[in-house]
Amino acid sequence: KTDFNIYGKVNYEFTKGLSGFLDLQYRHIGYKMQDPTDEYGFNLDGKYVVDDKFNFFNPKFGLNYDITRNHKVYASFAIAHKEPTRNDYEDNIGTDLKAERLNDLEVGYKFQSERFSAGANIYWMSYKDQFVLTGELNEIGEAIATGNAGDAITCDGAMTVGVNGGDSSSPAIKAATSGQKVALSGSGMSADYANPKAIKSGGNMNIYGGQFVVSTLYDGGEGIESKGILTIYDGNLEIEAYDDCINAAKSLVIKGGTIYCYSSGNDGIDSNGTIEISGGLIVSSGSTAPEEGLDCDQNTFKITGGTIIGVGGASSTPTSSVCTQRSIIYTGTGTVDTIFQITDASGNNVLVYKIPRSYSGNSGVRPFAAAAGGGNHGGGIVFPGGGPGGGPGGSGGGMTMLISLPDFASNVTYTIYSGGTVTGGTEFHGYYTGATVSGGTSITTFKPSSMVTTVTGK
Repeated sequence: KTDFNIYGKVNYEFTKGLSGFLDLQYRHIGYKMQDPTDEYGFNLDGKYVVDDKFNFFNPKFGLNYDITRNHKVYASFAIAHKEPTRNDYEDNIGTDLKAERLNDLEVGYKFQSERFSAGANIYWMSYKDQFVLTGELNEIGEAIATGNAGDAITCDGAMTVGVNGGDSSSPAIKAATSGQKVALSGSGMSADYANPKAIKSGGNMNIYGGQFVVSTLYDGGEGIESKGILTIYDGNLEIEAYDDCINAAKSLVIKGGTIYCYSSGNDGIDSNGTIEISGGLIVSSGSTAPEEGLDCDQNTFKITGGTIIGVGGASSTPTSSVCTQRSIIYTGTGTVDTIFQITDASGNNVLVYKIPRSYSGNSGVRPFAAAAGGGNHGGGIVFPGGGPGGGPGGSGGGMTMLISLPDFASNVTYTIYSGGTVTGGTEFHGYYTGATVSGGTSITTFKPSSMVTTVTGK
């Protein structure tokens, strides 16, 4: 299989409050397969059983309009395609298979004030040549279907990884799934899907240590999911996912470890309940608005320790009344690979961070950890620009950074710089320690006199 694609994106502001975007992607797929069945046998004449080529043009365009400061509407239309999988060819030998085509229209409204935010999205989706479940099984017991929603590692009940008080570097786990979501019932907004997870626990999950390398590729694919309480005591977790990198149904508790999360289409870290962080290093990157670096809806978000960097199109807000470590929420724009630096009054580095992707336009803060945006939808088709999973991904939006550091002091004035050059030091997915920064432009200054301080940049 050969896969080539080229992608471009343009954002344009027509007038104050009205902006638009255009995403264009060309993708070429070449399939060549000889005797593709799982049964034993060889095609002795040397010819390929399958020799197909697909050329896809996937455009997406949309508009964002700020009616007032608190009221916004947006709309987008996209065309996307998905080629047949190897299993589709194998289960339909002799059939001239066509690629799926999806027309997707999205319209949304968002209200946001200092204490409340709400939003609503409407989706219209039209498929052509869609692969669907037939209810049949092939020779090896697999469902004849368009995709694979299988998990790499799954446990029906509670899951424990590592040993409490043991070696934090053990075990070494590499979990990846290239599966796609599978429609189980219904259609449109009422559809029920089976989604692929790299690591899934049906109950509580405790991580005492380990070296984790986790990845998923398609819409609905989450990195680590717990259907109960997820507690991370230690370990090194590196997760890249299409959907949420870490998701906890009831509560997420982080006591230590080093955690890196990068979601291409949703939140970096998401708890449907509360979040409590008391230690560790967390570097989490969510997609553009309304997705977040750290998201816990309108639930309690408690920070008492740790080094936390969460970047996305929006962010949940720590609950000041229960926090003992100071945080800032910075809103502005960000360009991929640009150095974001914070220094204290003496010029010493407090934070040196390389922005992982570009964010522009209006950013968003979720008051009291509130989060707007719809759920995932679609039929396993990947959109350029991060949509449509998890709300209007791909429609643009500013950068919002949640930064919480043990070094923040209420009586110190800090300066934020952008665009410097880093030399030396040690890097953990864009987070530098012991580095020297030269150049850069001063953006603003701030004093974290409150437990949570909002800082506006450029």
